[in-house]
Amino acid sequence: MANCPGSSYPKHRDQLWRLVQQHLELRDEPLLLAVYYAPERDLNDVFLFEVIENFGGNGTDVKHDLFEVTYGSVSAFTLEHDQRLHLVLTNLLEFRVAVQEGWAHIGELQKAFHGNQADILHQQADNDLLDELLEKIRE
Repeated sequence: MANCPGSSYPKHRDQLWRLVQQHLELRDEPLLLAVYYAPERDLNDVFLFEVIENFGGNGTDVKHDLFEVTYGSVSAFTLEHDQRLHLVLTNLLEFRVAVQEGWAHIGELQKAFHGNQADILHQQADNDLLDELLEKIRE
C-alpha cells in the first residue's frame, strides 16, 4: 500500500479495525461496508467510509452530499492534537444513488482506490448490490 506524501494513511489501520469491530456489534443498523481511505483533503486526518443498513431511515440526501461527522481524539481512539477522525456514513440505497450520480464523496473514494489509498476493512458477504457498487468505484 502506497502512502500519500503528508497523509496519515495507513498509520491508523489497526485502530480503525477495532472501531469497525465495535460497529459490527450494532444490531439495529448493521454495518455492510467499511473503508479506510485517504482523500486529497485534510491529509493529516483519518477517514472511514461506512455503509450502514437503515442509516438515516434509508433516505437520500437532497443536496447530494453524504453525511460526514468529525471527531477529535478520545480515549478509545487516540489521534494527534491536530488530527480528526472523519466518519462518512450512508445507507445502501443512498450509496447506489451516489455512485450512479457521481457524488463528491464517491469521487474521493474512487481516487483513493485508484491511488492505493483505500483499504476495505469490512464487506458484507453475499450482497450483490454492494459488490456491484464497489466494482464501479474501483473501475
